[in-house]
Amino acid sequence: MRVIAVGVLRDSAVHHPQAQPARLRWHRTIKILAPGTRSDIHGAFPKAKVLNGDRVRFDIAGGQYRLIAAFDFEEQIAFVKFLGTHQQYDAVDVLTVSPFQETVRGDQADPLRCRSPATRCRRSSAFAPLGTPDGDRLDVLATLVEAYEAQHFPIPAVDPVEILHFASTDMGRSQSELARLLGSRARASEILNRKRALSLGPIRAISAAWNLPIARLAAPYRLEGDAA
Repeated sequence: MRVIAVGVLRDSAVHHPQAQPARLRWHRTIKILAPGTRSDIHGAFPKAKVLNGDRVRFDIAGGQYRLIAAFDFEEQIAFVKFLGTHQQYDAVDVLTVSPFQETVRGDQADPLRCRSPATRCRRSSAFAPLGTPDGDRLDVLATLVEAYEAQHFPIPAVDPVEILHFASTDMGRSQSELARLLGSRARASEILNRKRALSLGPIRAISAAWNLPIARLAAPYRLEGDAA
């Protein structure tokens, strides 16, 4: 899934630095989960709240911050619309808030900014059907924005341990659930602290229970004591 988040990437690092690690983990997790429906999102994020036909609210950083994203499941695009505290969330219209609002107002005086891929992506007929001119335009612009973000805001790939940590803190799961899936708290602690590698049996159990892709949980990752 392509995640379009350039405005939030820029602003959250400045205004909410403590939320940045959780936001980056959310970003990487959504990309690898590639949800195809709202049900897929709810299966992976039980505490996520659907706000309307395409917008979903996520609680991140242990519930201290809220993130709103709009999803085009057919095009496999997620637009991050908002990241802020609960107080800031309560002060915005959750169905219209967008990181591009200030840019769009400024575009009236600066036509060059109006032609930026991010702004044009935002202005394209949102979630236009595939195969239509607007849908094709959205697909091209989303690809351009994704390439821009990858160059200017590179995000390292998430590894299995990071996925499990994020699931336990921000996806509505818990370390107690993980311990039950793995057979003991001690084993869960060893895996989360990179002292034990995940084997195929636990990987299958976690994937089935938490709706996480087996391939991502089975990816190689660094253990404590491994050479850097």
